[in-house]
Amino acid sequence: MNRVYESGAAKKRKAKEEQKKIDKLPKITGFLKQDDITSKNDETPKGTADLQENVIQNESVDLNPSEQSELSVATQVLINHRTEEEAALRSTSEKIESYSTDIALWGEINEKLRLYWLQKNPGLCSNKDKDFSKSARIYQEGDKQKVRTLNKSLFQLKLQNNESRSRARETGSLENALTIQQKNEKNYWIQVLRRITDTIKFLASRGLAFRGENERFGSSQNGNYLGILELLSEYDPFLKEHINTYGNKGHGVTSYLSANICEEFIGLMGEKVLACIISELKKAKYYSFSVDSTPDIAHLDQLTFTVRYVTDQGPIERFLMFVPIEGHNAEYLTEVVVKFFKDNDIDINDCRGQSYDNASNMSGRYSGLQTRIREINKDKFDEFLEKAKSFTDICESESTSEPRNRRRSVKLTRFEGESEHTQFTGDEKLKIEIFYPIIDSLCSNLKTRKTAYETVNDNFKFFTALPNMTYEGIKECCEKLARKYDQEISAENLISECLHYKHYLRDTRKNEELFIPDLYLQLKKEFLTSTFPNIEISLRIFLTLMITNCAGERSFSRLKLIKSDHRSTMSQSRLNHLSLMSIESDLLKSIDFDELISNFAAKKSRKKVF
Repeated sequence: MNRVYESGAAKKRKAKEEQKKIDKLPKITGFLKQDDITSKNDETPKGTADLQENVIQNESVDLNPSEQSELSVATQVLINHRTEEEAALRSTSEKIESYSTDIALWGEINEKLRLYWLQKNPGLCSNKDKDFSKSARIYQEGDKQKVRTLNKSLFQLKLQNNESRSRARETGSLENALTIQQKNEKNYWIQVLRRITDTIKFLASRGLAFRGENERFGSSQNGNYLGILELLSEYDPFLKEHINTYGNKGHGVTSYLSANICEEFIGLMGEKVLACIISELKKAKYYSFSVDSTPDIAHLDQLTFTVRYVTDQGPIERFLMFVPIEGHNAEYLTEVVVKFFKDNDIDINDCRGQSYDNASNMSGRYSGLQTRIREINKDKFDEFLEKAKSFTDICESESTSEPRNRRRSVKLTRFEGESEHTQFTGDEKLKIEIFYPIIDSLCSNLKTRKTAYETVNDNFKFFTALPNMTYEGIKECCEKLARKYDQEISAENLISECLHYKHYLRDTRKNEELFIPDLYLQLKKEFLTSTFPNIEISLRIFLTLMITNCAGERSFSRLKLIKSDHRSTMSQSRLNHLSLMSIESDLLKSIDFDELISNFAAKKSRKKVF
């Protein structure tokens, strides 16, 4: 079929009909409301007013020769006025600020100025609501002339519901729109991560397993982690919608519900708890530690670290971590302990006590771990070196040159023989070979512990008897304690403080039995630390000393619970993080993880699949 082309007359007739339809449409100026100009300074002559009306309407007009002449004169006046303003602007451009609120003084409009006013409200512009008729320009388009100028309506957009809003609002730029979108996405994932954090805290504090046989929602074998999230979603519409949208989508879809995100959060939360403990320890300054070892389910020896320090609420013991070891000799254990404190930026010179079991490699008198740590920190423990020197002096004073007598050996004759071996009954053999050695060892250890307790008691017990002590007694006890801790305590200042503290206790603790923990808490509660600094340090050192090594034994119970038969291949870092959150569950509940969640959501930006 051949194409039919319209003739030129038909096209002209069709164009005239369309133009008539357009002319019948209402003008856009009918929807705009013009403000009355009341200021005398803003009054313009008739010709200029006509120009303004024509500019506002932005329509093309046909002008006869007389009107053209009048318009040319008015336009020439405007151009001359504009030229004068430009000259004045050039003369004062050096005195004008870069971001003036006067539009006429903006000068060259660059990208920096545009970004500045996009972030500001146009209401700050001093001339936004003024008349801009003097900015009129006449443009020639063929045989027609158009007059355009700046109008205040250009600062606003007219919406369909007749609402006006600033076209230069801060949210109007593309960059800000993307920023708002990113912020909304971040807030969405923060809400998801908060629920994940609470679930991890619940499972870790109870030492429960996280994973199951699969990682699918709706499966009864998906483990405790996904199971608890499913339970929460039954009462949490947000989480339920999130699981329905992103759950079971597989790789490539961001959901933050995968095992990788869970493991990453376990590590971050464990590090946060450890950092909080170390921060408290450094703030307390003085501490004591306890180490002990036991094999785990994988037959790997784990060395547990427990520290004791004093906060404003009193003494507290915290578990730090398990360290795998490959040997049990004292030299190797010393290297492990020193390296542990160095890696965690803990000053070993602030250590004031140690606690071990009775193994010779731990508490051996001559070459055990305890003795080696004392050699590193020789000035901070008891008077080991002073006693050694005193023993040396005694040996030198008692040395003589008396002749040594050789013992005479006894030989059996022909008619003599060895006596028969004594025959023991079962009860006698039990007593001699088992019961008596145990009792001897027990008595020896009790005597050693008694000596240690008596030494500590002799150094600090005078604080509980201050109200009834004389000046000579206070001076003697203070000097003795200051000699032991010469770098922390000043003997002269301690004596002066004890004399004042004596009268303070008489007034506040009349006829009351005094205990060092109560005295320390009283100093903190009544803000007397700055008044009695040396007394506070002395009491803090006493409360820092380890009483038992039970904290290490309790950590082994958690070790057996967390690293069980079903989780024997657990990594060392995961074991430490879960053990720390389980043992220190009270601290875990008190820590605010909002900052961690926010940083995680900001750094772990993912691409969403739409």
